[in-house]
Amino acid sequence: MESVEALVAHIQGLSGSADELAQLHGLLKQADGDALRAHPAGPLPFLSHLHPGAHSLGYLYLLDSFVSSSANLRAHAGGDLLVTVADFLTSCSADQIRMAPDKFLNVCRVLKNEVMQLNAPIRGIAPLRAAVRKIQTSSEQLTPLHAEYLMLCLLAKQYKAGLSVLEDDIFEVDQPKDLFLYCYYGSGLTLSNGLWAMIYIGLKKFRKALELLHNAVTAPMSSLNAITVEAYKKYVLVSLIQSGQVPSFPKYTSSTAQRNLKNHTQIYVDLSTCYGTGSYSDLETFIQSNAEAFQTDNNFGLVKQVLSSMYKRNIQRLTQTYLTLSLEDIASSVQLNTPKEAEMHVLRMIEDGEIHATINQKDGMVSFNEDPEQYKSSEMVEHIDSSIQRLMALSKKLTSIDQNISCDHAFLMKAARAASGGVMGGRSYSSSEPDESSSSNSYSFYDSSSHISIGAPSRRRAAKDDDDDDNSDVIFWVLFVGLVLLIAAVWYYYEYERQRTTVVKLQVALLGWAKPFQKELNEIAERVQASNKHSYKFMLTGNVIPKFLRLWVNVKNGADTWEAHFDKLSIKERSKFDEETLYNLEGIKRTKEYSKKLDGSRNEYIVVTILVAAKGALKFPKIRRPADLEAVVEKLNSIPNREIRGVHVLWTPQDENDILSEEKLRADYPNLKPHNDY
Repeated sequence: MESVEALVAHIQGLSGSADELAQLHGLLKQADGDALRAHPAGPLPFLSHLHPGAHSLGYLYLLDSFVSSSANLRAHAGGDLLVTVADFLTSCSADQIRMAPDKFLNVCRVLKNEVMQLNAPIRGIAPLRAAVRKIQTSSEQLTPLHAEYLMLCLLAKQYKAGLSVLEDDIFEVDQPKDLFLYCYYGSGLTLSNGLWAMIYIGLKKFRKALELLHNAVTAPMSSLNAITVEAYKKYVLVSLIQSGQVPSFPKYTSSTAQRNLKNHTQIYVDLSTCYGTGSYSDLETFIQSNAEAFQTDNNFGLVKQVLSSMYKRNIQRLTQTYLTLSLEDIASSVQLNTPKEAEMHVLRMIEDGEIHATINQKDGMVSFNEDPEQYKSSEMVEHIDSSIQRLMALSKKLTSIDQNISCDHAFLMKAARAASGGVMGGRSYSSSEPDESSSSNSYSFYDSSSHISIGAPSRRRAAKDDDDDDNSDVIFWVLFVGLVLLIAAVWYYYEYERQRTTVVKLQVALLGWAKPFQKELNEIAERVQASNKHSYKFMLTGNVIPKFLRLWVNVKNGADTWEAHFDKLSIKERSKFDEETLYNLEGIKRTKEYSKKLDGSRNEYIVVTILVAAKGALKFPKIRRPADLEAVVEKLNSIPNREIRGVHVLWTPQDENDILSEEKLRADYPNLKPHNDY
């Protein structure tokens, strides 16, 4: 083990060319840890022998070794240590520190923590801004340091300093968490010291704040996180301030966020609903009754801005109804105390370009005007041209990103999974079968009952002394009619159940080592005559699920218009295939070579879906254990051939070289449940 003095000598002599730096990096890795801290005085005294710009890599290792010790930090808190770290971050070589990014990030976080403990966040802003630029490979890259830097800007209330990184267009993200925190802090949230200051919101740039909050809320996620919940709370408040309403979730929002966010932010959803009524007094009452909750969330300041924006929103509504209105009427309509307050609000909205109006102070009248912009000035032409140029540049960038993603190995591995699919089967058509549901038997009992019920009261009464006989006759006929109706109802129900067609979907995910079963499905599909109705039974019994092949199961049955329901289910399942590589439906056969080969991949799962349409009301047990699955399969196999109206068998992957991962299984087949989940 080399001494620290010898290591410093290596740093001084091997900080020139790329080859020397690579050699030095190997030596530093070997000496990292206890070796660097073995000297009684530690590595800090040796930093004076190195230049932070020329010897950045070695300097970084020594500095990281020192600040990684909590004892050293306690002994040298503040003072010279902060100056040393700050000088290093501002003058270090970007090429050298990128060779050890984890150590560089650790030193930066130590600086951030130290200035926060000293309650002097402003001291860390300039060094961390320099650090962000040096760790970035381009201005389009989002790094873990962005969130740390923005946090200091928020704590120091130096919002404009934060704009230096917020105004960059970000296209590269190191970690998903970095994106959440960037959007979170950039739009105004912080997790430290209960301070909820905001950069864009503090600068009244609500539109930009909404963009960042929108990104945090709609970013892909498999489970809900605290950052997204807090971002959505802020999103609701800023949306109300900016536009007076909260937009619905766009279709690309993750299902996790759409299902759960509103449940975790119910008070903010209720606030939005109350805001929509347009009543200032009701909104004020709601806010007062829930003030404690808003204060706990550290959002009460924004909530008060939401309340004050109600005046502006109500004034904007008036412009849609009136051309001229007195200040007194405006004050009364929007619940302001005096016409003078109404005048101040109108003036502020005119200055901000939110309305176009003129105030006649002589008679206290306000005239609402149309937008005076004619969109033909030279300034507007320049603005439109710059927007077009920006969109063209963005289009080129998106095309480049799309090409890079399409060639990315990880993306290809994910996109290629469960792409191939096979389908075989057929169904009968109503036009080719007698329509049993419209036979005379279905209506005969209606005719009979109507005839009897009309004929019964047509008997004419005799003399009054025959009342007892007449009463007996009435009772007899009532009982007779009731009996006939009962028999007709029972017969109708029997006929309805017999003629009814039930559509059943049995879906099973098999363990991937069931290769023989996959091969058997392919062989059956290649030789079966799917156009022959007598083949339906063969396809059904030929695809009996062996008992040992089971993991996830889903059974559904329905009794809607069976042809439409049957086709809808089949199309939905087939749409999950990227490529239908084996097709045999209604006598039409075709095969296609699978275009995405994954050599050496392990086939994790196979999903088999069996659709059956059969006459009668079929009943199936809920599948809670393996025995229930066997009962369902037995029930399907016991259906007589003459009762089967259609069978479709679908399976994925069809190609033996294709794979279906558990992740893809859960995403494409969310209704499938493991046996041990029941």
